[in-house]
Amino acid sequence: MRSRYRRSPTGKLINLNSRALDIFDRLDRNPLLPTHYLHAFLGGNPINLSNRLGDLYHENNTPPYYGWFLDRPEGQWRALNARYVPATHANTRLAERALRDHGRAVRQKANPSNSFFHDLMASVLAAGFELSAKDAPEIAYIAWEEIRDHRRTPVKTRTSSTPFNIPLRGRDLRPDARPFGYRYIRPDGAKRSMLFAGIEADRGTEPLRPTFARHSSMAQKFAEYKEFFERKIYQSHFGFSGAPFVPIVTTSEARMQNMMALVTEIYGRKGSAYLLFRAFPEFASYETTLPIIDNLLTCTWQRVGHPPFRIVDALYTS
Repeated sequence: MRSRYRRSPTGKLINLNSRALDIFDRLDRNPLLPTHYLHAFLGGNPINLSNRLGDLYHENNTPPYYGWFLDRPEGQWRALNARYVPATHANTRLAERALRDHGRAVRQKANPSNSFFHDLMASVLAAGFELSAKDAPEIAYIAWEEIRDHRRTPVKTRTSSTPFNIPLRGRDLRPDARPFGYRYIRPDGAKRSMLFAGIEADRGTEPLRPTFARHSSMAQKFAEYKEFFERKIYQSHFGFSGAPFVPIVTTSEARMQNMMALVTEIYGRKGSAYLLFRAFPEFASYETTLPIIDNLLTCTWQRVGHPPFRIVDALYTS
């Protein structure tokens, strides 16, 4: 049996087919995904998919490229139970080259952090927002590329190499995921859209307020979003006609309540209708398999100064 921790090539010939390219394409959309999340998108026999992922990680007899297509980032092996949970995969530069060679897009990526588990959380959440619309034929997921190419998107953002760095006074706001949205198509053919500026994934490692050791904090992040909304930077940077929503996901109910109390301090009692809070304790530890998150449209989000919120209700309400 091959090691899941390091490459063990056997010389097996690997020919690229559409299934492999579909894997690369999904990992280009969501840069870190465990095996069962790839299966949620790609379907098919899960054992065959797992074996295919193993070949794309281990084998380098891959003409005309002769290299490895997939990585298994080392950060995941720090979990004590790592050998018993689905492996997390990422594209190599060779996978990106193969996508380009076969006429498929290589997309702009969100801002990575220096933490594997934080980036995995952000990638899984972004995947979860897309999966949540998969079984709702009347709701279409809007990817960043559609937003970027819209006629309202400013040229400077459309052509920027860093469109997800949102300029504020003296600094940039950098969400953890790319902007996205949903479009609801009503029975009469009319359309209603809802846009999101990105996602904030919080594992509880960043202090709520600045400290001597760390100047970055959730208080600074919330102040940045306050400026983003009050100065309507979402219009000048993204071309959005109305304020977008920002889902903020953390790992415990207590942490979420502390964050919401902080928003009250910064925004006042009126709070914000656009900051959506939810706790997912599953992200507190990676010792067990992450569940497939596909209920983000129908679950209840908490807000400061405003009633709880369900995305699907807002889409269906005219």
